[in-house]
Amino acid sequence: MEETDKTKHSRGALPRTFASAAANLWRKFSLGPNGRVFGCGASEGAFSKLTRKGLLVCQFRQGRVEAYRLTSAAKDVIIAPLSPGPAGLAREDRGYPTAALLAKSDYLVRALEMPIASPQEVQAVLSLEAEATLPPEYGEVEISYRPLPPAREGYGRYEVYVARREALVNLLARLREVGIEPDWIFPSAVIWSEILTERNDLHMLVAARGTGPELEVALRGADQAVSVRTIHSHGPAAFSRELRECIRSLLPYAKRGSAPVRVGWIGRGCPGESLNGTVHFSEVFAASPSPAGAAEGSDAMLTAATSVLGALPADRPIVTTSMLPKAMVAGRQLKKVLRRLLLATVGVLLSLILFQAALQVSMFRYKRISRSLDERISAIGAEGQTIGRRIEQLRAIGAARSTDRDFQRVLSGLYEATPEGVSYSQVDIGPDGSIHLRGQAESLAMPFLLPERLEAQEAFEQVLLQDAGQVKKAGGSVTEFRIDCKLSRAKIE
Repeated sequence: MEETDKTKHSRGALPRTFASAAANLWRKFSLGPNGRVFGCGASEGAFSKLTRKGLLVCQFRQGRVEAYRLTSAAKDVIIAPLSPGPAGLAREDRGYPTAALLAKSDYLVRALEMPIASPQEVQAVLSLEAEATLPPEYGEVEISYRPLPPAREGYGRYEVYVARREALVNLLARLREVGIEPDWIFPSAVIWSEILTERNDLHMLVAARGTGPELEVALRGADQAVSVRTIHSHGPAAFSRELRECIRSLLPYAKRGSAPVRVGWIGRGCPGESLNGTVHFSEVFAASPSPAGAAEGSDAMLTAATSVLGALPADRPIVTTSMLPKAMVAGRQLKKVLRRLLLATVGVLLSLILFQAALQVSMFRYKRISRSLDERISAIGAEGQTIGRRIEQLRAIGAARSTDRDFQRVLSGLYEATPEGVSYSQVDIGPDGSIHLRGQAESLAMPFLLPERLEAQEAFEQVLLQDAGQVKKAGGSVTEFRIDCKLSRAKIE
């Protein structure tokens, strides 16, 4: 199995010629006016966001579903043909954004003009205008549109694509059988319009579908509208004649000038003649051999559509050209909303469960820490009480020792300061160091001398004689006195 550096696929290697053609077409379609490269992520809106990881393009032709997958790796572009079997696409081919290609035989093109309306109203107004141009037996339709440059002020011009709803539903059913759910359905005119926009040297574009005598001829007019025709014939002679007639009928609408009309050819069978020098054919894209299991003759229209959609410039309003039935779009949007709502609900429930679990864990940890703290606080309280009792004991011992020492000092001071003839009937020592003395003296003069003698002692200070007087006792008299002073602790210490 031969592989190239730029083109690979899961079931076999693409031929080197197809890889080269795909890379060349990518370069042609992806270069903008200033040489800027447009990648899959450069498309508009949701289309650009979805196609960044790759793109799957498919169609239903000759009773079979054909599909191509476009992915990008570094600077390489990989376009791989796929072969949906009875079981559908392979697992590695699923999950890509998918676009279905609608052949010209399945839709109509109308160029309509209407007063400028808001973007929300354009679809509904164009639908009414397009249905008015159709016969009643055409049935229910789906439309899409592409904006065109306005021809007069206050009016908008649109290229409107009209397809039977029944045909679109049948196409979706065929694709669903092989496991393909397209996100968009693009009419082939959109692809030819993009090619003619990028290759402005071409006046006309002819696309061959596979090996059969079926062509789509596209011409862009001066008003930028694209006219597309389908040619069906039987036999090379009739085929060549119908092609010549179609091109001659379109020549008046092509660009005028001395140079010949240039026609781009997509697929096999590019004519070598130039119709008497008035028309020159040039090969734009060549079809590749079919992958294993695919229909005979791979469709160059499909490979070209894959490359074009993968390299759309950012200014292309591609989303409005999708012909996916509106009911299906609404249903998918509703499913998406319900899915998101369900996911949001599940997320909220999971958040509540996690919050409850976290709360329970926090409560458990809090209770455990609280029990530990309570135990430590109880131990600290018990130790504090023990220490408090010890401190009280020490204070009592200290107070007892201090009181005993004070009493000794007071007695010693009184003994030294008290003269003969003076006695004490009461000695009170207060907690604050105050001393109250009561006594008797033989003469009235002795109590007045006593404060001076007490002040001379280290144990006393602030000595004050409160009162002194004689009292009669047993036929005689005795002098009673009362003295207050303070214990001098500094002197004692």
